[in-house]
Amino acid sequence: MIRSAPQRAAAWSWPLFWRRVERAPHRFLALDYDGTLAPFRVNRLQARPADGALPLLAEIAALPGVGLAVLSGRPVSELTILLGDPGAVFSGNHGWEIRFADGRTQTFAPTEKQRKILVAAAARLRGHGLGKFVEEKAASVAFHTRAFSGTDAKRLDVEARAIVAPLLDGAPLAWRPFDGGVELRCPDRNKGTAFGELLACQPLGAFPVYVGDDDTDEDVFRALGDRGVGVKVGGAISASAAPLRLADCAAVVGFLREWRNRLAETS
Repeated sequence: MIRSAPQRAAAWSWPLFWRRVERAPHRFLALDYDGTLAPFRVNRLQARPADGALPLLAEIAALPGVGLAVLSGRPVSELTILLGDPGAVFSGNHGWEIRFADGRTQTFAPTEKQRKILVAAAARLRGHGLGKFVEEKAASVAFHTRAFSGTDAKRLDVEARAIVAPLLDGAPLAWRPFDGGVELRCPDRNKGTAFGELLACQPLGAFPVYVGDDDTDEDVFRALGDRGVGVKVGGAISASAAPLRLADCAAVVGFLREWRNRLAETS
């Protein structure tokens, strides 16, 4: 599905942003993982955080007046392997599972109908020899094409959708693109849903900030509305609901360092 460029909630500049961060009574910072904290890799478990990101996350989590979270399409178990325990909340599988900083977990389940269709979709893809590109998750089936050129990736995308199409007539599921593939997902929850729930757990007056890079992160940018600020990593900012932009993962590390430094001075 082609999405029109969403409207940005407000005009922001970096000086205005940092003033708001410094003056807020509390801040809630959440970040995507792949393409934001970690450069993309064909092998998902080789996608390690950019140099300097991990210690900065831990230092930010320890600052007074800051809540920290990482939201990802990955399972929480993978986030734990890749990030360890920086003191952040982890939301995995596009909001279908949450691990709080104190170790408590919360999981959500798709309906039985959704689950059966997802299992059948994965089986059909494997039956057509595409199993090595398939990743089954709690509430979705991801089809990875990052290893291929644009033309071949598009061809495989179209092929996968056609293979699964007979299962989806009226089904409560939807295809959603991500950077490096396409995913058949239960639409009941997403990163925006999870972000809103986590924000509700923050102290009254918390200033929310979300940093992310792809289509699934637009759910959070739109959910923010006028309450906070979205920061888009890479790509054309005109196609995003986020009013601020960072060039790449290295720039995200610089952003985290600036966040740490400014709040360390005020604490």
